[in-house]
Formats: sequence, C-alpha cells, structure tokens
Amino acid sequence: MKKRSQKISCLLAFMLLTSSFPGSFIAPSVAKANSVAVDSSTLEGVIEGVFGVFDAKFGYPIKNPVGSAAGPVLAILNIVSAALDYFLDKDSVENGRDDELQAFLPPSFGYNQFNIIAYNPYATKGLMTNNPTSSSDEVVFRVKVYSEFGANEPTEYVLRNLEQITIPTNSSTQNLILEFYDKDADTPFERYYLPASQHNKDKGIALTKAKSKNNVFYLEKETELVSNLVAMLAFVGGDGRRYLDLSTAFSNGTLTEERMEQLRRKTRNIGKSAMTDSNLISNESIGNLLNVWKSPTHLLRGNPDINYGSLYHGQYTQNTQKLAQYGSLKFENNGKTTYQMYIPKPGFYKMSFQFAYDQEMNFKVKNVKNGALLEDIKRNKPDSSQKVTESSAPREIKLNQGVLVFEVEGSSFDLDAITFQYSGPLSDAEQSKRDYIAERVEAARLDTFNVLDYANRNSGTKEALEDTLSRLNYNKTNLVNTKNDLIGREYNSEELLMQTLEGYIEQINHRISITETLKNNVPDEINIKIEAENYFNGSDGVEKRGTHIFIPDKANNPYITFDFTVPKTGRYKIEYLISTDQWFKIRMYEGFKEVDYLMQRGSASSLDAPVFKTYTSIGNEVYLQEGYNLLNMKSEDGSFLLDEINLKYIGE
Repeated sequence: MKKRSQKISCLLAFMLLTSSFPGSFIAPSVAKANSVAVDSSTLEGVIEGVFGVFDAKFGYPIKNPVGSAAGPVLAILNIVSAALDYFLDKDSVENGRDDELQAFLPPSFGYNQFNIIAYNPYATKGLMTNNPTSSSDEVVFRVKVYSEFGANEPTEYVLRNLEQITIPTNSSTQNLILEFYDKDADTPFERYYLPASQHNKDKGIALTKAKSKNNVFYLEKETELVSNLVAMLAFVGGDGRRYLDLSTAFSNGTLTEERMEQLRRKTRNIGKSAMTDSNLISNESIGNLLNVWKSPTHLLRGNPDINYGSLYHGQYTQNTQKLAQYGSLKFENNGKTTYQMYIPKPGFYKMSFQFAYDQEMNFKVKNVKNGALLEDIKRNKPDSSQKVTESSAPREIKLNQGVLVFEVEGSSFDLDAITFQYSGPLSDAEQSKRDYIAERVEAARLDTFNVLDYANRNSGTKEALEDTLSRLNYNKTNLVNTKNDLIGREYNSEELLMQTLEGYIEQINHRISITETLKNNVPDEINIKIEAENYFNGSDGVEKRGTHIFIPDKANNPYITFDFTVPKTGRYKIEYLISTDQWFKIRMYEGFKEVDYLMQRGSASSLDAPVFKTYTSIGNEVYLQEGYNLLNMKSEDGSFLLDEINLKYIGE
C-alpha cells in the first residue's frame, strides 16, 4: 500500500496468514451508538449521519452479585447440613484443588457470555444454599481490561466477594487482555488473553482469595451428568452409608431431576491453555502482546507492513476459504465473515471493495452495530472464462472515532481487499458538538472514579458511611445534571458517549444501594444481639419454642451454633438471657478454642411461664474479628430456655 501525505489510507489487503497473534478482535461493550437507516437506493451518494461505531475502549460490562436476578443462580442445596460452611476445607482452598463449592464457586454461564467471579471462602456464608452471601464488603480483586484497539486506556473494575464481570461474546467484541490484581497491588498476579471467539460463551474464570495466595480457575460449563462430591457429602452429613446409597441413586437416575440438578457439578476445570492461544500462556508473553497493542502503528493494522494476526474474525466466519497464493478470501455458497476496522479520527471516509469472480456472484456489506446496508453488489457470469477483477465505486461515509464492525455475506467470489480512505473532517459545528460531549463525559468519568475510590476506602463506621453517601449522592446529582444538559442540547440518548454516561450513573446507584445497606447494619452502639431462634445449626433435642429455644439435659449432648456479623474487631463480653430453675453449665467455643465458661443456678421459673434473666461469666471475654463469625455453645448440665445472646464491645 502506498502511503499518502494528505490522506489516511487504511488498506485491508487480505494477507490472511496465520501469525503468533491470531484472531479476531472484539470490543465487549454494551453501550449503544447512533444508528442510521440506509436505503440501498442512496448508496451511490453520501450516507448521511454518523455511521455506528463501537467504542475502542472496553466500555461497561455488567457486574452482578451472585444470587441477583441477573447474576448466576447457584442451584445447589436448599436444605443441607451446615457443617460445610463452618468446617471449610482449608486445604482444598489453599492448594487450589478442583473442588467446586470449596476451592472455587462456579461463574454464571449465560447465553453468549464470558463471566469472571470473585470468591473469598473465608467471608462466604451459605455455600450450600441457593443464596450464598458475603460477610464482607471489602474489595477482593481488581481487574484491568485492555481491548486491542483501546489498550492505552484500560478499564478497571473492583470485585467484591461473590461479584462477577460479564463479558458479551459476539462479533463486535474485541480481543482482550485481562490483568488480575490484589486490591492494593501494583503488579498483576495473573494475565489472561481472551481471544474474540464465539466459543467463549460456555467458559469463565473463578478467582479465589486464599490466605497464602490467589488461585485462578479456568472453567468450562459441565454438560455431562457429573456428581459434585462436595455437595453430596454435605447433603448426607457425613453418613457413609447414606452417601453410597445417594451415589448409586445418582448414577442410575432414580433421583428426582431437581435433586440430581442440585448434586451436579456446574463446571469442568480445563486449564488456561485450553481457553486461549497456545503462544500466550505466560504473563510475560501476554505482556509483550500488550506492548504491541499499545503501539500507535498497531491500530492501523490494515497496512501490509504492519500485519499482526488475521485481519478478519476467524471465529466468526462460515463457508469461506483463505487463498494464501493470492492473499484473498474465497466466499463459497452463502459465505460470511466479520471485520473490525479502527477509525483513528472522526470525519468522512471513502470505502471500496476489490473482488474477483468467474461466475454469477453477489455480496452485501452490513454494519454489525445497526444493521445498515453499506454495499450491495451483484454480477452476472462473465463472458470470458478468466476471472474478472474489479473495484466497487467508493462510498462516502461519516464516521466517529472507534471500531467499525462490518459483515460481508455473499456467494461465489474472492474478496481481495477493502480500502478505507480519509476524505475530510467533520464540519466545524459537528466537531465542536462532539468535543463538547467528550469533555463533559471525561469530567464525569474522573469524578465517578474519585468518588468510588473514596467509597472503597471509607466504610468502617456509620459516620464514614454517611459521609460517603453524601458524596455519592452529590456525584449522582452532577451526573444527572450533565445528562439533562446534553439531552437539552439535542444529543441522542442512544449515542455511545451518552450510554457511557448512563453507565456511570448505574455504577453510582449500585454503590449507593450497597452503602445504605452497610450504614443501616451498623449499630449506634456496638452491641451484637443474636436471637436464639435464628440459630445456625443445632443437635437433636434442640427445639424452637416461639421466640426461644429449648436446650435439653446433658444426656442428649446438646450443642448449638450461632452465626453473626461483627462490625468491628475487638474484645466482647458474652451475656446470656436464660430461663431455668436448675443448675446449668455452658461452654462457648470459637472453632475448637474455648472462649467462655458459665456455671450458675437459675432463678425459680417454669418452662410454661418462663422468666428470663441475664447471666454472664466473670472475667471471660472473646476476641472477634470484623466480619462473619461463628460461635458454638455446648450445654454440660441442666436444661433451660435461651432467649438471646448479647455480645457487648469492650475495646480493642
């Protein structure tokens, strides 16, 4: 291709040879751009309006908490033993074993989605239920996403426990590089090259925060009937005979479909190499590719002198064949393929197609973003037996900066080249209007980043949360005012930058909701009240009686487990509200460590007409960490009614 001093000429000359950086390039963006309806009769003239392009940056994929309507539904067990939540298999977690629901949680496998889920096993409650919850709102991981055409402007996401990022898998999504970081780290602990592929839809990544390291699981949706041993063992509660019976029933299909679904694995751990290019496994090799993407020359990849990888979407093509001898792409009957072209600056461009044929042929070119018809060519069979080569008349198109994604579909021809030529700038008025919205949205991006960063660092006390809420609401007001101003200036709400602004507003609304929940759950005084009837787990003989629970005599070896959330790390005094007329003896354990011992004679009362009194040991206290906690109470003498347990904060 000849370089021109006056024009930017981007020739997609189809040197479709395999390189070390294969593949299609996708821009996972859920934002929308202007769409233009184009009648084929206007193709000889200028296509008016801004032709739809995709943002070169990653945009705003959906980030969902597990269990939300849009997030993954972990259909595991509705009613199971609580033992697994308490006796977490730490060896499985720390060594990264292939144990679904212990070492990792399965991401969602939604239609045309690639999902990344964050999991902190030490801050997760209800692993074996339909609604696992997090006991902490702390950031677990940060994820930087680099798109091929926007590598110098990565998008960063913070993931809390049980949150996930959803990346669409379609022909308009670019090749991506993902970097995974600890929440405060400067260096990624893992890099992953996510090629543009229609096969990504049944795959995902699980990130696990172990105490000694971070574990990364590369997962594929399990489509076979494979038992989840973790779920089965939890269901049978450690009963070996019951486990064998259950295994037999599972394998011979005598279980109900609902129960079988609950006991199946959702994932297959296939490893990194099975989900990416074989030359891009190590962090170093992926880092080298990232440096290539950041080079300005890489954006104009259509230049034959700068030819990185295939120029067409190899994963999004059908009934086509490379002709290496001629550097062309042969379209057989109903052939189809997709191209992505980086538009380096807004303005008018001329687009033409060079093709060859020796029989009756046809092809159409459509914009993937809005379906607009860009070209429609038909030719009869030539009189000569030799192939005829010709170029279509240039079409002038008005384009914004970004990634133009278009689809070529047709039969019986060879596509040799597609030529883009820059022919002139937008009008001064159009450019001024574009500059204005770009400046307003960039200011909104910086303000949103700063307030979310502040929210991440200030969530410890009610006062801090109230201050954070005030800042978030102020930011939201400014964003809404910016949006209304732009609408008043006749910017289309479907325009890409308007959709980006809407994404900022959604992020702020999500954070406001989280912060309000946290604030409402922080008591004015640190006094943790545990209602006895809401106990987590208990032995046989422990029974609910209204708002109380009955603890039987020691002959039944009674124990009961309570779970609760601690707002602040420190020392706590335990108080018991009990009704009995007997001597009673209680031992309280945190794990296997005894933290309280109480032996007293109760005041005169009866089980039918209980009178509750507060009892506490002398000198004993328990040190509790902020977040989710469990305490086990064992009764060694007497029977009694328990109404509640109070944990009173003493100090650090």
